[in-house]
Amino acid sequence: MDFIIVSDIHNAYKSFYELIESQSFDGVIFLGDGLSNFLKALENLEKKVKDVFFIEGNCDYIYPRQGYKIVKIDNLTLFITHGDAFRVKAGLYNLEAFVKSLSLNIDIVAFGHTHEKFHISKEGIEYFNPGAFSEGKYGVLHTEKEGFYIVECIFNKIKV
Repeated sequence: MDFIIVSDIHNAYKSFYELIESQSFDGVIFLGDGLSNFLKALENLEKKVKDVFFIEGNCDYIYPRQGYKIVKIDNLTLFITHGDAFRVKAGLYNLEAFVKSLSLNIDIVAFGHTHEKFHISKEGIEYFNPGAFSEGKYGVLHTEKEGFYIVECIFNKIKV
């Protein structure tokens, strides 16, 4: 299965719509900031998008905030968050400590907020930030029976 991972769409609604309309995928994971635009784009593509997971960001103030969600995709457990609640701009310490405190077998921690791409494997957990979609950055999670991989991508048709 393939999932598009995006964060920080902000006002790049048309570009996001164009991306998901032009790609073949099974679902979308949205990591906050631009939730209204994200939902608006998906409204028009209901039949194409099977699985949708999302979290609110610090700029999505009209929605009730959740700091994180635990998501299951195939045999994987994902922790999704925007990241601001864990102060990820200052590093991963708070995020890592919180994930460890859950005592769950988390495979992937996906977060946004910093607008910077980031991907590291640490103690058996993949930490991934696709970067800001408003700057053309996104990721794709590909799952298989034996595992998964994440690809960093660039969409070079950004229109704000």
